[in-house]
Order: sequence, then structure tokens, then C-alpha cells
Amino acid sequence: MIHLKRIKIKTRAQFVWIIGVLFWGTTTSTLTLLLHYLLSGETHSLGYIIMNYIVFSIGGYFGGVWIWKISQKRQKKHDLGKNKENL
Repeated sequence: MIHLKRIKIKTRAQFVWIIGVLFWGTTTSTLTLLLHYLLSGETHSLGYIIMNYIVFSIGGYFGGVWIWKISQKRQKKHDLGKNKENL
């Protein structure tokens, strides 16, 4: 689980772009291209590589939005539980 406090990301936009697009999208794209090269020995055209990064970055964007929503719901439940204990 990603801990937002530990990585100092405070806004939804920061989370989506840093974790979703930059971290997940580029890492997954790079690993996919590398794995394909190692298994088949084939290289790809520059256009294919760029398209690969675009597609995985878009997936990372939507994945980041989804993870952000889930983490916010969990945080709200956690905060509600703390407030009930303090009453």
C-alpha cells in the first residue's frame, strides 16, 4: 500500500502524475519493452516505443485516479473511526 504521508504528496494531481504516470506508466512501459527484447531479441521502431509510453502513461493516469479515490475513502473511514473513539 502506498503511504501518502511518507512520500509527501498532498494533492490528487501530484499523486496521479507522479505515482500513476511517471512511476507506473514509464516503469511498466520500460519493463515491457525490455522484457520483449530479452525474450525475442527484436527491437522496436521509435514510433512503437513512443506509442508504448503514451499508452502505459494513460493507463497510469487512470490507475492513479482510481488508487487516489480508494485511498481517500479508506482515509475517511479511518478518520471517522478516530472521531468516534474520541467522543
